[in-house]
Amino acid sequence: MRWERFRLGEALRSRPALRHISELMLGALIGQAILFVTAPLLTRLYTPSEYGVLASYSALVVILSVVVTLRYELAILLPADHEEAERLASVSLIGVVFLSLLAGVVLWGLAHGLNLAFLQNVKPYLGWLTVGIALYGASQILSFRRTRLQQFRAQAYSRWLLALAYVLTQIVGGLQKLGALGLILGQVVGQLVALLVLGWRWRPDVGAWRSASSLLRRYWQFPAYSVPAALLNTLSQQLPLLLTASLYSLKEAGWLALGLRLIGTPVDLAGASIGQVYLGRAAEYSRRSPEELRALVWRTLRALFMIGILPTLLLMAFAPPVFAFVFGSEWRMTGEYLQILMPLFLLRLTIAPIDRTLIVVNRLPTHLLWEAIRTALVTASIVFPAYLGWPFQAALVGYTTVSGLSLVLLILLIMYYLSSSKTICDNSHT
Repeated sequence: MRWERFRLGEALRSRPALRHISELMLGALIGQAILFVTAPLLTRLYTPSEYGVLASYSALVVILSVVVTLRYELAILLPADHEEAERLASVSLIGVVFLSLLAGVVLWGLAHGLNLAFLQNVKPYLGWLTVGIALYGASQILSFRRTRLQQFRAQAYSRWLLALAYVLTQIVGGLQKLGALGLILGQVVGQLVALLVLGWRWRPDVGAWRSASSLLRRYWQFPAYSVPAALLNTLSQQLPLLLTASLYSLKEAGWLALGLRLIGTPVDLAGASIGQVYLGRAAEYSRRSPEELRALVWRTLRALFMIGILPTLLLMAFAPPVFAFVFGSEWRMTGEYLQILMPLFLLRLTIAPIDRTLIVVNRLPTHLLWEAIRTALVTASIVFPAYLGWPFQAALVGYTTVSGLSLVLLILLIMYYLSSSKTICDNSHT
């Protein structure tokens, strides 16, 4: 079988789709190259424990951004009227600011009143956490507005400029001996730069708040149905870092965070970039031809598996000595963690772009149930080994296993619902 059979171009069969993918991927690749090139310096300016604090901070930002946006960013894609979409984007931004401030107050109360363990590591940085949540949520709103306008190049610019501002700020913070605060400030400044790029030359509708009530009611399904699924998905990805920092140590969370940042994040960005374009093609095929949708799924799976298999095998074989040499002997453990995690990263690269297929064929309850099962299994895989006093590597093995099995289950569910042409057609029009 010729290699061309596996090319991503054939998987998506669309020159515009390829152009959009290439723009998003180029921005992601440049951003990741910046992070990777500067990582050997940053790992010598900051300790694993300080990276552990950043991991806790970042996880909370990503988790709570789902809450403050209420997933109205997805609704921006829907209105036929462009002016309505612009008003919705403006209203969503107002909501993000208000809910971020509310989240900051709640977090302060939880950290000081209940003394919750997962907040203790970021307790000195709660003000910056509030700012980070607002910036991340606002960036999501503006990113989907750019998607509606098919302005993928702006999103690509935002990704590599974010990375550049991120590392430059962290280098300055490291040289000034700011500790974990230097890492956190890097993320805040980077997200601010991304927000400015995404919002460049856009004037929000300052009077949109007058129609906020009717707009939010019109798209009430997004906070009602999409938020729970998105929150579960985010929790399953971010809880390992939060739980590691809380139940094990900041040092182990820092080792894990570096591996996820250098390897896991590029995998997820690639999957998200491809998946953003795949989603539009899948929705079109589900209305037009179930057979084409099934073929699209299989071609995408094969293409991405072939892309990822060789890097996976190489890192499983050589990650520990490579990380010790490149990032310093203190970071060898990150390479050992990656040896355990690489099979999962391969599955994520292969499956992540098509994970919204259940949404395309209108199987939202099934998708929500799958997210709930995955989140419960991921949580248990970290909590139980800690409770039993097992080493962190045992928790990583459990996490990799249950996460991989949950992705296999997702594929089985997708193929089950795609096995009947009638099922697809009936549900895609309901």
